[in-house]
Amino acid sequence: MKKRKVTFTSKQVTVLSWVIILLSVMVILEGMYLLYLKFEKSTTHVEIIEIPPVIINLPKSDSSSQTKVNFETEQIIDFEVDATNLINTSIDYIDEASKVAIYTLNRKDLERALGSCKGQYFVTRISTDLYSLMLMKDCKNISKIPQRTVFGIYLLAVGSEGFARAKMLDLREMGFPSFVLHFKKKEKDYYATVIGAFPSRDMGRAYLKELNWDEVLEKTNLRERGFVGCVINCGD
Repeated sequence: MKKRKVTFTSKQVTVLSWVIILLSVMVILEGMYLLYLKFEKSTTHVEIIEIPPVIINLPKSDSSSQTKVNFETEQIIDFEVDATNLINTSIDYIDEASKVAIYTLNRKDLERALGSCKGQYFVTRISTDLYSLMLMKDCKNISKIPQRTVFGIYLLAVGSEGFARAKMLDLREMGFPSFVLHFKKKEKDYYATVIGAFPSRDMGRAYLKELNWDEVLEKTNLRERGFVGCVINCGD
């Protein structure tokens, strides 16, 4: 059988050449893109940073000097202390004129107090087994005499409640107990973002020293570090 010879016109040859060139370019580009993805995957670094809670190691005191906290056992409700839960359930707005009671308790007594004392509260973890508990009213189930003056770490004070609240939420997301404090100065309303509630200025200063201010300022997008000051029942 005689073979049939296939011939192309010059126009057909030109079109066929361009088709071959385009296909070759597409194959080359696809190969380069696959190499780029492989290189990008090999150079990508993912780092997960866990922010530890602020822990202050305070010197242990003699057991003979410690004040025993008594409760009416029939009113006690089991309460599991959880740092994140305590931050989220603590009161987030306080007025400087509020009448509060603040106690220093160990973990066990704090669990029992939260189970038996009604009303709003604010908890600050001071050390591994030491907490401050600020209540909006006295709790008869705690026999320990409460303190009335409260100190905190002022991060900022502005005229916008929304701005102060936004920074407070940033701090809570980082794991820091914080609230918005409303106060008046020269008949003008101000709102402060405050970290922690402490029964003494020295306790607040100890907590302040342990804060990682680089992380706090980066998260809140602020420039100045905070300071310890009186929050409630400050006197003249």
